[in-house]
Amino acid sequence: MSLLAQRMDEARERERADGVASLLAAAGNWRSGNCAQRTLAELDDWVRRVKRFGDVVACGTFSGDTVLIDLAAGEVHSSWEPYDEVEEDERPEITCIDWDGEHVSSGDSSGVAFFRRAGQEQPVLRVAHSKSPSD
Repeated sequence: MSLLAQRMDEARERERADGVASLLAAAGNWRSGNCAQRTLAELDDWVRRVKRFGDVVACGTFSGDTVLIDLAAGEVHSSWEPYDEVEEDERPEITCIDWDGEHVSSGDSSGVAFFRRAGQEQPVLRVAHSKSPSD
């Protein structure tokens, strides 16, 4: 084996060993809770979906609320609750969310999709999926 090929193999082996050591250290830190953390905001519901853009994060909750949180200030920027027409026993959990810094798109478990603009109460667009005849 040439000297160059031997050195390349040694370098690859060192990189692999360093990568494994880094992964093991990260796993150990995760298990022991050895990491920096801080609470930026607190909601009274389970957060099911999150999308960050810049310093604002969009959260979709278990009860169907969509919330925009300003991470720098730690305050709720905007919040929308599900519409009254959704039956109480059918909790419309947010199942998808997207946020581009101006618009929030969300969909829930009842088949309703919303397209909203930050700071506006009413949605720009609301689309309801009709249930199939087999339901």
